[in-house]
Amino acid sequence: MDTFDELDQYLGVDYNINLWSDDAIDHATELLDGLSEADWTRLARTWKHRPVAWQVRLADAVFGSDKPRVIDLLVEMLRASEAKVAIAAAESLEAKDYVWTPDSSLRNVLEKLLDQVKVGDRRTIDGLLARIPK
Repeated sequence: MDTFDELDQYLGVDYNINLWSDDAIDHATELLDGLSEADWTRLARTWKHRPVAWQVRLADAVFGSDKPRVIDLLVEMLRASEAKVAIAAAESLEAKDYVWTPDSSLRNVLEKLLDQVKVGDRRTIDGLLARIPK
């Protein structure tokens, strides 16, 4: 089994939240870091067709990676039609503030997302909006 297939199967497991956050997320990040160029191309092409929970786990796992490509993936995920996926991407992007600043092209995306989220998730979106240069 290649690394992409292993990651695909790994993200498909319905982890207990504690297991995911304490251990499984780290292995998912290691798998991401081991992807080849062809795997990244495949991931970019297929992530939208996976279940929402899989996509959320991907956005979570991407947070731990220092690979430059993860920023583009997270920005694309921020535009996801499913709010849970977009919020997970926003949280990972917010945590990457040391390497990424949102640009003005994301203002409308973030404002639209702001209308879809619960009060607790608004802080993350507001934080990203506040970082967009005027």
